[in-house]
This record gives sequence, C-alpha cells and structure tokens, in this order.
Amino acid sequence: NEPSTGSDVTSKFDGLFNSLKTSAAEVVGYKQTNRKTHHTSDPVVVSLVAERRKLLNQLNNNDTNRDQSDIKRRLNRLKLENKKRLKELRTEHGDRLANQINSTDDSRKMFESMRLLNNSSNNSNTVAVCNDQEQFIANDSDKAEIVRDWFKDHYTGDEPALDPFEGVPRPLNSPITPEEVKAAAKCLKNGKAVGVALENGDEYSSKIVISGLDPKLTFLKMLDENDLPEDFVTDIKNFRIRGSSGKVNLALDGLPNFTSLPGNGPHLRGAISISPSYDHLERAYDDAKYGNFSKEPYMDIILPSVLDPDMAPPGKHVMSCFVQYAPYDLNGGWNDTQREAFGDAVVNTLSRFAPNIKDLILHRQVLTPMDLEKTFGLTEGNIFHGELTLQQLFSFRPAVKWADYTTPIKNYYQCGSGTHPGGGVTGSPGEMAAKKILKIW
Repeated sequence: NEPSTGSDVTSKFDGLFNSLKTSAAEVVGYKQTNRKTHHTSDPVVVSLVAERRKLLNQLNNNDTNRDQSDIKRRLNRLKLENKKRLKELRTEHGDRLANQINSTDDSRKMFESMRLLNNSSNNSNTVAVCNDQEQFIANDSDKAEIVRDWFKDHYTGDEPALDPFEGVPRPLNSPITPEEVKAAAKCLKNGKAVGVALENGDEYSSKIVISGLDPKLTFLKMLDENDLPEDFVTDIKNFRIRGSSGKVNLALDGLPNFTSLPGNGPHLRGAISISPSYDHLERAYDDAKYGNFSKEPYMDIILPSVLDPDMAPPGKHVMSCFVQYAPYDLNGGWNDTQREAFGDAVVNTLSRFAPNIKDLILHRQVLTPMDLEKTFGLTEGNIFHGELTLQQLFSFRPAVKWADYTTPIKNYYQCGSGTHPGGGVTGSPGEMAAKKILKIW
C-alpha cells in the first residue's frame, strides 16, 4: 500500500536508497573531502592533475614574464580538458546508475517514495546538493539526492527545474517490470512523445511522432492505456471499425467483355460497379449480417493496366475488385477453404456481367479482412480506418476534442483515415494534419 506520511516513506525507502547510494558511490568514485578534490581513480584525470602540479611548480620557479604567460595558457588548457573529462565521467555515471535503477524490481516504488519524500512537510531531510566537482555529500541531509539528481537530468528528459515525478504513468501499487520502465522512458517522457521503439529492439528518437495507423492501433497498441485519459480510452474503444470488405486481384490474358457495353472503350478506363439493383445490394448485405460473405457481392472494379500499360506484359491486364460484404468475424472463421470460396463467389458473380472473365484469368489473389489486417495493419481489415457513419465524422472522428489531429500525448499526432475527413484516396487527412503540425511547430 502507498505510504501516507513522510516518516513512513523514509523507513521504507532506506533499504533501497542505501543499496543505490553504495552503487552510486562506487560508480562516481569521488573522494568526499572538500570542493577542490579531484577524481583519484580515472587515469585521464590523474594524468591531468600531475601535469598541472608540474606546471605550477614551474610557474613558481620562473621569473620570466614570457615563460609565465606560456605556463598560464597551458594551465588554462588543462583546466578545460579536466572539466571536459569530469563531464564525461558524470555521463558515464548516469548511464551506469540507470542500469542499476532499471534492474531494481522496486524501481516504481522508489519513484513514488521519492515524490512523497519531496512533498512531505513533516520531513526536513529532503534537500541536498552536489558540490562543483559533482561530489555527493554523504550526510543525513542528502536523502535520495543521488537518485533524484540523476532523474532530473535523465529520467524525465526535461530541465532539472521541473518536477522529475510529473507524469509518472502508474500508481504505486500497479505492477511494472524494469523492461517496461525502460520502454516508457524511451518513448514517453513527462507525457511527451520522444521517439519510437520497434519490436526488434531498434529505437528512434524524434521531436514529433505522427501515426498514420487507425485510431485503435494508434492509441491502444502503440501506447499504454494508462498514459491516456480514461474517457478518451473509452471513446477509442467504442470507435466502430468493423471489417466488412475484401479484395480480389486478377491477372488477365486480355480485356473483359461486359454485356452491358461490349468491346473495348473508354468505359474500361474508369470505375466499374457491379450493383445491378437494390435487391442485389440488400441480399449481399443480408449474407454478411448473419456472419457469411456475400454469395453475390457488390463490387467496385478498376483496370489500372488500361491506364498504365507498364503494370502488365503486352496484351495482358490487371483487374482490381473491391468486394462487399465479407465480415471479419466470419462464421467458422477464415481459412484457406473459405478464402477460395469467397474468391469463387466474386468470379462467379463477375462472370454474369463479363462472361469471358473465367477464360481470361491467369492468376488470382484473394484478400479477406483477416488478410488485410495481417498484411497492412488495418484493424479488422477496415480500409477506412473506421466506419463512415454520422456519429464518427467531422468533430467526432475519432473522438470529441481530438478531431484536430492532436492527441492527449504532447508531440504525438494522428494523420490517417481515422481522422477528418475520413477514408477514401484523397490525401486530405495527411495534408490537414501536416498543416496543423506546422502551425504548432
């Protein structure tokens, strides 16, 4: 349970603090005697100190102004080199202490205990300083200063003047692993996005992160829900993004011959719709409503190779069919047999309007909603990143207060079809998101 008083926190913190303090003392290796004490274990510093003493002796024994000026210049150079080396040692110290902290199972308890110590008015042993050589003064007044000073510069990613515990994503009693601590520190700091971590371990830092994924992936997979407002998480979970369509691509030995308009012509350069009647559309939807793919589906078709002959060998063509309806949660689930049956339904329906189509097919590719999800990262295979219904358009896409391409995480933006104005090959969500980001930056 979370401690309630400064004294309770102090007693629970002592054991962990002492182990970290011992480790930090070993890492830093400074002699704690006075402000002018140098690091005595680093060979670079030892060499610089020895050379400095030699020059000081020369300075004291030399009366020539020219020689004294030369010695003073060399002393100043040594001073700068020494300062640079001490800075390098402080950085090394921070990294090594980070490993010690992140490998501690109780690291999250330590973070919270530190915060309570700092905020407790009943405990006077909460303030301490480091001297100008970064030597940690070991006495009762420096409680937790070793850890706190490092966190200010490393853990939060912000200026030391800021509260190092602002924006801690989880309460004290919430379990968290050291690996999660490291990931959170890399991708989010103080409620800000600072980069992207990949599953293979690669990490990329960035001032801004822009997601072109759908809202559910953008917020519920790429982030921890605990880093987001509760009402916002509820809105995203309620965002309707049901998969209902599939795709069939055909490699053809020639052009299809439609009975409604036989032969080649400009009609093959545009969109072709297989939707002969309202009853046809109603039956197609009814199949999906009860968990089956449409036996006679509605289709939107294009022949891109007619417009761009380089997409197929001479005399050959490519046909792309957007097919509805194919539910993501198909009765019995999607498998190879169901996938081929779905492809057959598309070809059989198409052959009613282009009788020569079966004789032209050289190869076909059938993509179910499940395939679209696995291949392209579309939740349930929904190509629009969310249903285009009235309650999910305009200022409601994807959620109230967050329809302007911003997110509750600072420097984290959204630009996909799950934002205004929605799906369709328009490029508008990306364009408007870019304008928003540039305006802020």
